[in-house]
Amino acid sequence: GKVIAWIEASETNKKHFARLKNLSVAINIVAEEKRRNAPRKKLINTIFKRCIRVAAIIAIAVSIFYMGKHKEAKKWEKISAEQFTEITAPYGETVSLILPDGSKVKLNSGSTIKFSKLYGYKDRCVSLNGEGYFQVEKGDQEFKVSTPIENPMLKVKVLGTTFNLCSFPEDETIIATLYNGSVKICNKQIHKDTMLEPNTKYIYDKKTKKLSVTPLAKIRKWTDNYIIADRDDITEFAKKIERKYNVEIIISKDLIGKCLYTGAFKGESLQEILDNMVLASPISYSIKENNQVYLKPRKSK
Repeated sequence: GKVIAWIEASETNKKHFARLKNLSVAINIVAEEKRRNAPRKKLINTIFKRCIRVAAIIAIAVSIFYMGKHKEAKKWEKISAEQFTEITAPYGETVSLILPDGSKVKLNSGSTIKFSKLYGYKDRCVSLNGEGYFQVEKGDQEFKVSTPIENPMLKVKVLGTTFNLCSFPEDETIIATLYNGSVKICNKQIHKDTMLEPNTKYIYDKKTKKLSVTPLAKIRKWTDNYIIADRDDITEFAKKIERKYNVEIIISKDLIGKCLYTGAFKGESLQEILDNMVLASPISYSIKENNQVYLKPRKSK
């Protein structure tokens, strides 16, 4: 009652009361807003903190996932690098194959090619024993052929080209023939690199360690059923016939060192090749049933 009497006593008291009332209302409004907003802010802060926590967990999980993938990839690379595909063409046969990058290889009789399971992924490297005719697809990675398979002495580097490489361990020479494109031959034995131009032949003598590069007078390929000779002694030429026709050739001592063969001998059958040898040199031959061929001096008439 005293408060109401004081308010009613004068206009000044009424104004003071009105100001106090407005202030009280404002304070209550602010307090109410704080009460209302407090849960929301708390909720927002809680959600924000949870989001950060979840994001951190996801980031850690993704990191672990990719670390695991990287580790698995490295493990796969290591295992694959130690696993090889090896293909051999038996005597009397040839083998054609397509490498993972689309490059084509034809192996001559008695030849072997080897490459890791990483071929086309980390590199394009193959190893060769024998003779192979290569048609290399163009690619970002350099194509390399090393020969022989064990302790290679020669390496051929190409990007996209067609060439032939002949390197049998038992032969005295290594011969690389380029038909088109370009190749770089790295000779480990004499520490010399050689760039070949199209239609040229590279010949390296393993005994004398001498090399020569000569143009091709005529293009003759073993893939067209030729046996190629370049001043081959009869023993060297006989090895080529043995591999191609899967026979054993017995040569008379009287012929050793006396017959040289140069050129391309074409024949569908063993007899046709032997007949060509008879025309080119003073020899005679006989074929036995057990896949043995005897070469003797031709008797003068």
